Parts: sequence; C-alpha cells; structure tokens
Amino acid sequence: MRHAAADEIKDGLEMNWVESIHTNRQEEQRYFSVARDDIMMINLRQLKFASVIAVVFMAFFIIITPFVFPEWHLTWPYYIFFGMMLLVMAVVYLYDGYGEKTYQKTIVLCVLFDVALMIGSIMIDVIPFPNFVSTYFQIGIVFIAALFTMPLNVTLPVLSGLEIAFIAAISLWKTPKMAAVDGYESAVGFICAILIALIVTDLRVKEGLSKYCYIKQGTTDTLTSVRNRAECEKLIRDYLSKRSESASSCALFMLDMDNFKQVNDGLGHQAGDIVLERVGAILKKEFRSEDVIGRIGGDEFIILVKDINDRNTVEKVSERVISSISRLSEMLDGVGVSCSLGAVIFDGAAEYESLYKMADDSMYEAKRNGGGKCVVQVLRGLS
Repeated sequence: MRHAAADEIKDGLEMNWVESIHTNRQEEQRYFSVARDDIMMINLRQLKFASVIAVVFMAFFIIITPFVFPEWHLTWPYYIFFGMMLLVMAVVYLYDGYGEKTYQKTIVLCVLFDVALMIGSIMIDVIPFPNFVSTYFQIGIVFIAALFTMPLNVTLPVLSGLEIAFIAAISLWKTPKMAAVDGYESAVGFICAILIALIVTDLRVKEGLSKYCYIKQGTTDTLTSVRNRAECEKLIRDYLSKRSESASSCALFMLDMDNFKQVNDGLGHQAGDIVLERVGAILKKEFRSEDVIGRIGGDEFIILVKDINDRNTVEKVSERVISSISRLSEMLDGVGVSCSLGAVIFDGAAEYESLYKMADDSMYEAKRNGGGKCVVQVLRGLS
C-alpha cells in the first residue's frame, strides 16, 4: 500500500511538472504573439543603449591603454572588434531612423549584436593570450542571456552556438592546460546563462501578460472578444492618419445582423449573446491578426482590412463571413440568422468619417436588397 501511494504521489508530481512546462510554453507563445510591438520597442531601446556602451568602452580602452600600460601593445583583434561594434551600432541607428521596423527584423539585429559581442570577446580574450585564463566570454554570455526579450527557441540556440564557438576557439589557440580551465569555466558560465535566460524570460512573460490583460480590459469588448468601439476607432484613425496618397489599397467593412431582434425576443437575450460571441469568433477567424476588428454597437461590427488587392478579394471574404454566420441558425431551433455587409475599397489617404459613411450606406443597401448580402463601393478608381 505504501509503495502504491508513493508511486501515485510520484506520478502526480511528474504530471504536474510536465503540465507546468506545457503551461509556461503556452504563456510564452501567447506573450510573444500579442505583445510583439512592445517587445520590438523594448529590444530596440536595449540595442541602441548596449551598442553605444560597447563602442564607447572599446574606444576608451584603445585610447587610454597606451598611456596606462605602455608595455601593452594592442594587436589587430582589438581594432577588428572595435570596427565590428561600430558597424553594428551604425546598422542599429540607421534601422531605427530610416528602416521599416518589424518584430522579426529587430530580433535578427539582437542576435547580430549578441554574436558580434561574443565573437569580439573571443578575439580579444583568447587569441592574444594562449597562456592566460579567459574571463570576458563567461561574463558576456551571462550578460546577453538577460539583455534582450526573445523567445527561448531563439535565445537557447544562440547561447549554445556561442558556447560551441568558444570551445572551438580555445581548442585552437589555447595551450591544453588553459583550454581545460577555460572549458570548465565556460561550461559553468553557459549553465548559468541558460538558467538566467529561463528565469528572466519567465518573469518577463508573466509581467507582460499581466500588463496586456490589464490593458485589454479597457480596449476589448467583453462579450465578443474583439476591440470595443473606442479602441477600434482610435486604431483606424491612427492608421489612416499615417497613410500617404500612394499607400496601398485597403477596405473598410460594416457588418450588421439581420432581424436580430427576433433572436432576442424569441429565444432570449442569452441566446443573442451567444450568437454575438460566435460572430466575434468568426470575424477573428476570417480576418487577419493585423486587421482591425471591433464591435461598435449592439449587433454592429466594423473591420479595417489592410493591404487588400482587389474587389474580388473583398467579395470572397464577405461571402465566407455571411456563410459562416448563416450556419449559426443550426443551433437556434430554426430561427434564422444572417448578416448584411457593406464595404468600401480605397487607396491613398482617406478620412475616417467619409469611409464610415460609405461603408454604412453600402451595408444598409444590402439590407434593403433582402439582407444576407454584401454591397461594395470602390473609391479612387479601383476596379
């Protein structure tokens, strides 16, 4: 009995451990999905700061060393390292000032900085000193483990690759005795870096998700899980204000449920709420994460679709939405559910109020034509 109870406790602990890892992994994926813009800006700020510090430190080191240590002749690795960090800093600031900033590009720059910094530390701490213990790499790998906010599936391979590069370098340039010492110390530093990366990432994920959930409460419609009216209109206005006359084509949709009062009156408001919740899920499925989807009234929704190519694409996505919503009738004991859509396709600069009115007029035209349809208008000569 005791052995059986012990085995049961052991199995329970193992299951909890596995579930905990799975939960943490899901939270990490969610955080790096919903908070990409924030992560990008945080990493870019860290990149600018760290690159400046690295360049200033190396410049100071190269200038001061001949005066403080006249017998220490700086060799080529120091100047190459300084040039590498100067180039990285220039790329970072050019990207910040003139480049199109994206989450993926910023992550690539973070990895580039990590690699340049650690390869540089190998150049100035391993190659010139075959008979001395190296220290820069062990300190540096722990430092970069906590410097940027990156997914573990990026951080861990980067740390592993740098550790392999260091082992290869000390095998080539160090004496066997020093290589053994450096190998042991780098292994300790590598393990510490992995632990720090795990802990720091977990803390940042939990903090980031808490912040996201707090912000989301004020920007999300609680019933449908799409954006509320205030947040939706703010995002659309901000997007339109940044568009130029040569900007790519976009579409603004208005969606309104047909005869929705029959659902509420016939089946109750709880059934109506379930329908609206499903409509929100349908819209999130049919449109992309970068599009703006919001509930602006009782059974009215608005959608801004960015970078849409032509009228045919608008009509196809409208048909899918109408078809998916009409299938909700199956769970309502025969009570019909349908929606009407109005859309306006536009290119270049445009004002929100004008687009809203055109999409709204199109939606009401679809209703007058019997509902369950989409009416599309084209602005600025698109076909």
